[in-house]
Amino acid sequence: MKRRYTAAAAMMMVMGLCASASAAFDENLNSYTLDSMIVEADAVKNKFGDTITEQSYYRTGGDVKVITREEIEKRHYTDLTEAIKRIPGVTFQNPGYRGGEYGYQFYNNGVSINGDTRVIILVDGRRVDNAASTRVGSGTKSGSKSTGVNLDQVTNMENVDKIEVIKGPGASVYGSDATGGVINIITRKGGDQNVGSIDLSTGSWHKHKYAISYSGSAGDDNSWHYFISANRDMSGDTGYKDGIVGSNGSLGGSKWKEDGVNFRVDKDFNDKQNLKVWYNFKEGKDGYPIAVPNMKYWNEKDWNDIIFKAAVGQLDENNKLVGGTLTGDARNPGYHNLYALDGQVYGSFSKFKNNDWDVQYTFNKENGMESFIRVYDQNHR
Repeated sequence: MKRRYTAAAAMMMVMGLCASASAAFDENLNSYTLDSMIVEADAVKNKFGDTITEQSYYRTGGDVKVITREEIEKRHYTDLTEAIKRIPGVTFQNPGYRGGEYGYQFYNNGVSINGDTRVIILVDGRRVDNAASTRVGSGTKSGSKSTGVNLDQVTNMENVDKIEVIKGPGASVYGSDATGGVINIITRKGGDQNVGSIDLSTGSWHKHKYAISYSGSAGDDNSWHYFISANRDMSGDTGYKDGIVGSNGSLGGSKWKEDGVNFRVDKDFNDKQNLKVWYNFKEGKDGYPIAVPNMKYWNEKDWNDIIFKAAVGQLDENNKLVGGTLTGDARNPGYHNLYALDGQVYGSFSKFKNNDWDVQYTFNKENGMESFIRVYDQNHR
């Protein structure tokens, strides 16, 4: 009788905690059977409970999020920051336009994880940001650590197999400047089947995206794998509506055009040895609008008045001539049209060109870790 009461009480607890599971009960039995339940995780853990990442050569006990190729295609991410910023705790300081603001890209796509900007960027486990990066300028000594790399310029999305984001102290094994975390971009390897894809999209302001990729294998034993992709992203100047006069305008300096090509060839000798040859090219000419024109003062008369007050000066309340200034002054309304001139008329822009190659021979794999020799060249301008 005591055993039956104890079994009944235990059964009530199980049913209360697992309402979705059903159980069979027989007062003459001392064993019970619950329906099977499947628990899925987004990463692989070893016997110690540590997360094993693709290219982390240490066991990582921190918080790890993996963005898979399946998610990238399902959500149709167009660039790396768009994908990564969806992870809780990861924030970017984006300028809103591809070329950024004033060309200081350390300000533009600075990334932080849980408020810490000590984040490093890897591609297949190889560091691509500047190890000693600080904000460049006359005040470098007071500059803060930033990623030192514009993530959207690293490679195109067709070349990405998955993205690992390691948060917090678990990433500190990569160095003191990785205390905030690590972003590791894993490139795509050709599969056993020959597969090709074409991605075309278009939108407002002459925005177009073209991408093509092809992957497969070769050899009698399919030990050769290859992947190749090419893309072009481009857009014209953004249109906008002036909030004061209500007329439509075009934001000069906001257009951009970027091209990229990637290929990767792998030779698998056995389960523990393989050779990888990888090449990445990406270049772009990205405009950056310094200021939006104020249409109310975008005419010849007001323009001459703005120029005169900025260059020569203006009368104060005592009718004394005060020197001109290019900074904000309520007595010179529309002054920021001077800055808008750079994008609207001169088409201000920034350019970049990346040429990267990487040859890696892995001579041993054990417990998810690789022993390898790597030779690479990273040329970013």
